[in-house]
Amino acid sequence: ALIFLLIWGGVIGFMIKMGAPILFPIVFGLFFILILLFVIDLWVGKSRVEITHTGMKVQGGPFGIGSVRQIAFGDIEDIDMKNTMQSGNQVYYTVFLKSLGGKKVNIGGRLKQPEAKAVIEALRTAINDYQQ
Repeated sequence: ALIFLLIWGGVIGFMIKMGAPILFPIVFGLFFILILLFVIDLWVGKSRVEITHTGMKVQGGPFGIGSVRQIAFGDIEDIDMKNTMQSGNQVYYTVFLKSLGGKKVNIGGRLKQPEAKAVIEALRTAINDYQQ
């Protein structure tokens, strides 16, 4: 992803140097920003889940300093995973929580299948322990 980002930035620089119409560097620049945010998330993205006596607290983002979402135990319908990324033959999964309202909350991503299953099992066990 970093190499692709550097190539993309080089293309933008080349467009500017060659005098391309300003619209092209602007549009490519907007995509550059999106790719940059993706690379930052790959490098320093972090998720944190805390099980409390009232429910779950989920926080994620660069360095794990994003907004905190609180979900009551009664609002949790299920915890599941889906494949969201692939690199070569390796498939990566995202673990998410389904709330009763149908909303999905991302718990963690870029996990291999055994890790994703272990996270799901650990969360289900913790929730069951707190609800008893």
